[in-house]
Amino acid sequence: MSKKFYLASASNTLPPIYYLLKEKGYTIRVENTFWVAENETTNFCSEDLLMLAGLVFLYENKGEDWRIDDEKIEEFGKKYPY
Repeated sequence: MSKKFYLASASNTLPPIYYLLKEKGYTIRVENTFWVAENETTNFCSEDLLMLAGLVFLYENKGEDWRIDDEKIEEFGKKYPY
């Protein structure tokens, strides 16, 4: 049986994320304390590079219709309080 692939967030994942976003055509910069990924049609902003990649992933998979209904938000909040 093969081992399941495992990857955890750590500082060594940040450079690959940075270069992947650049390969996808994003300009990456830091403004004040926020990371920004921008191209000709989109602009993403987050407190760290890993969350920035998550926003790009969300948009690339769901587009501008990324929001979910309140019921799903409540369900998520009950299961994973934030």
